[in-house]
Amino acid sequence: MIEVTMPEPKDKFSISMDPELVQRLDAIAEARDEARSTLIERIVRHGVADEEKFLSDMESPVNRVIAQLLTESPKITMALARLVGEQLTEEEVGKLRVEAERGKARQKKKRGSK
Repeated sequence: MIEVTMPEPKDKFSISMDPELVQRLDAIAEARDEARSTLIERIVRHGVADEEKFLSDMESPVNRVIAQLLTESPKITMALARLVGEQLTEEEVGKLRVEAERGKARQKKKRGSK
């Protein structure tokens, strides 16, 4: 007898998104001949992995200090980004600062719970 396993049903939920971004997603999905939801799931899967790695990296005291020093001066961060061919806005630098602070708070909380 052949055993067939059915995949688990996927969760469904609603999100709000800028219309321009939806149009871009639809163009990519059409070019790849896949459903919008398939495309979004793939993009999110990769993005979540990147975010998890970033959060893990920020748990390192050394990385956290480096990130904190870099984000204390938006001009330094923006200059370093330009050196590697990236353009960061002040808003993006601000987000980096917030993430560095969150990492610091998580590390402090972890040390307190041990």
